Amino acid sequence: MPSPSQPQIRLELLAALAFAGVAALGVLFLISSPQQFSMLSNAKQLRLPWTQSSQANEETHEGKLSLPLIGQSDRRRGSNSINVPPPVIPQISPPETQATTALANRPQASPFRDLDASHWAYPMVTELLSRDLVSGFPDGSFQPDRPMSRSEFASQLARSFDLSLVREAKPFTDVKPGNWALQDIQKALQMGFLTGYPDSQFYPDETIDRIQVLTALAQGLNLKSSSGTRALLRYYNDYDKVPEWAVRPLIAATEAGLVVNQPVLTQLSPNRPASRAEVAAMIYRSLVYIGSLEDISSPHWVQPKPLFH
Repeated sequence: MPSPSQPQIRLELLAALAFAGVAALGVLFLISSPQQFSMLSNAKQLRLPWTQSSQANEETHEGKLSLPLIGQSDRRRGSNSINVPPPVIPQISPPETQATTALANRPQASPFRDLDASHWAYPMVTELLSRDLVSGFPDGSFQPDRPMSRSEFASQLARSFDLSLVREAKPFTDVKPGNWALQDIQKALQMGFLTGYPDSQFYPDETIDRIQVLTALAQGLNLKSSSGTRALLRYYNDYDKVPEWAVRPLIAATEAGLVVNQPVLTQLSPNRPASRAEVAAMIYRSLVYIGSLEDISSPHWVQPKPLFH
């Protein structure tokens, strides 16, 4: 058998060396970079949020990608995933709500220059004013402590009530046709609140006493006492000053809750001239009684027990 030539031996030696070199390089690569080999083997599982090619095969809904909502956990993510809460969007109130809030935060301003919000009759007067049932004077005052005249009281009654007419109108010799309160006096008379004097006089400029106000309201509203007992009047520490003609109307007015006393709740002061604030408060209580207004809590309402022993 012929022996191989020298050139052929050299070629086989070079091939063996080349194969050994390639094998050595492969072993060296695996020893120095095992993580690179792992990344290459898992390349198909790698997904980048900014690439679309890796998401092309995800489940779709009506042809659109099904993406997780903000704030919901994504089960496909690893254990180190962070759930981002939904953004908090400031809610801007509509203009009318902003205006209401601004007004509510402003200090309360009185509509009258001489009736502070701390005045005991302020809630009643301003509520009546909002319904155009009272008015002030041209100088912007209300003059709450000023005694009320009979013509002013008649005007207040005519303005506040619109009841059935139970009497015929009659002339008064001291109320001339040009008198500013003529029509109001006649209306208050026809509704049954007021009467004149036996001499056909009305005395429009005289002040009206508190007991006269309560009697007029009881008559105009046709109030009847449910008990008829004088024991109820013992609530007032000055009940002995009540005129005999006013006893029954006062009992009915007390039971109906029309009496307003201040500063002392048990002090009636029946024969003292009624102030404009007191009349406004009693008118308010009368409108509450007939259901025209909502009640306002006040420490000046007289609400005694039905009977006193």
